[in-house]
Amino acid sequence: MKVNSWMTSEQYIKYKESLGVEDNYIDNKNNVIQFDGKTQDSINSLSGSNIINSSISTSSLTRDQIMSVAYQYNNHKWYCSKQNYDGSKAANPNWWQRPSFITSYNTYYYQVPYCWGGAHSLSEFDQKINEGYAAGNVHTKDHYYVGGTAGVDCSGFVSKCWGIYDRWSTYDIMKYRSQINYNALQKGDVLCNSDHVMLFYKKDADNNYIVYESTKGGYDRVIHRARSKSEVEGIYGAYKCPFVAN
Repeated sequence: MKVNSWMTSEQYIKYKESLGVEDNYIDNKNNVIQFDGKTQDSINSLSGSNIINSSISTSSLTRDQIMSVAYQYNNHKWYCSKQNYDGSKAANPNWWQRPSFITSYNTYYYQVPYCWGGAHSLSEFDQKINEGYAAGNVHTKDHYYVGGTAGVDCSGFVSKCWGIYDRWSTYDIMKYRSQINYNALQKGDVLCNSDHVMLFYKKDADNNYIVYESTKGGYDRVIHRARSKSEVEGIYGAYKCPFVAN
């Protein structure tokens, strides 16, 4: 199923509500991608999992659990208040910039916003949003995590999907994990360089990489999209998730 263009948040909310909560669609910039039944069954059965808020041992984390967390971040609905919108609780307003998809307040949005240095679980994100923290932060030049902001950046998002309580940086992933061949990638593994990390889901029929990521570039949130082979190979290394047995 296709959409003609990138939807606004209001259009996305109406679209999601029209599908109903049991429909298995995930939004990206150009397409609406549908899960295969086996993966979605696993996601549905794990929707009440608490792995976002805990550290996971290798023996207890599965690839379907990783994808369940990614799915939840990509489909999370939250209410944006005026404080969330205007950044009045950001520790330094000069180091804060609102994500571009957040265009008004007193409204609902889907997808957790990009937040430089952020690594908040969904429950932490909701709590901070309810406390009036700024929704996300795409100002990445002068400072790292800015107090009073809520969301996840690229490595914070992967850390939560991997069940890491705190946060691994892109350098941690490359330092502590051995690089693998692109053909050896399985769902829940990552594509990583010093600047960015993406969670791998699968390759499509055209050999595009289907990924989840928290990214800027006009998205400014957790998204699910296709990246071409030329965008990925030679630019990102492939790394295995260290917390699964297979």
